[in-house]
Amino acid sequence: MFIIASIEKIIKKKYSYNNKATKIELKNTIINLPSKNGEVDYEFMDNFIATLEKSHIKQLENYLLSSNLNDYNLTSNENIALNNFKNDKIIFGTFSIGSIFSIENTLSFNKDKLIDGNDFDYVTRTSQNQGILQKTKFVNEQNLNSAGNWSLGLLQMDFFYRHNPWYAGQFIRKVTSKIELNRSAILYFTVMLNMQKQNLLSVLVRDVDDKFLNATFNLPVNKNKQIDFEFINTFISAMQKIVIKDVVQYADKKNNAKNM
Repeated sequence: MFIIASIEKIIKKKYSYNNKATKIELKNTIINLPSKNGEVDYEFMDNFIATLEKSHIKQLENYLLSSNLNDYNLTSNENIALNNFKNDKIIFGTFSIGSIFSIENTLSFNKDKLIDGNDFDYVTRTSQNQGILQKTKFVNEQNLNSAGNWSLGLLQMDFFYRHNPWYAGQFIRKVTSKIELNRSAILYFTVMLNMQKQNLLSVLVRDVDDKFLNATFNLPVNKNKQIDFEFINTFISAMQKIVIKDVVQYADKKNNAKNM
């Protein structure tokens, strides 16, 4: 794990789109590793990774508790929601994406404008790390995008929800909900937005906005034919518990091993 991180660090720093990490280049690339008496210090690496793991497990426990995800047992309502979904008992309605979301250009600048710091995200077309290339200190007010929206990179057409204020690189759109969404709805709509990926990749960049706004969603509806946010909340809660179950058990296993 330590060596992988060291390789990844030098690759991101040394290579780029115009300077490829070819086989020959990589063979002649030097990485920094801890040493002792002229040899690689594997004992230090073992201890360092073990310490990091303990720290991350503690952070995970705190997150699970604060998010009420430490209990992965499904409630009766969550079981009903899952069963109704599995058995095609959910009623869906068709909604224009343009009736729920807006899309707009962002004011962009290149990486060389960034300032060392961790206050804001710098978002590019990358599909890695939620679209965040790196962090930056405050650059200017004009280019700063608020939190609480989605970025859309016009290369891979990936939608990422922006929890923090952010700056944009080139070819990034900002997608904003016209209705108030809670955390569960944000997770649900993030999946729905990313289901438009192939649809958007089929058109030229200049046509993306129109293609996006004129597309449709199939969303669960209630008896009044309105978006059924109650179902969405219950369904997302159930899915989180299913996904988080292995993580909770992993954290418990690590804690039990530590306390033995």
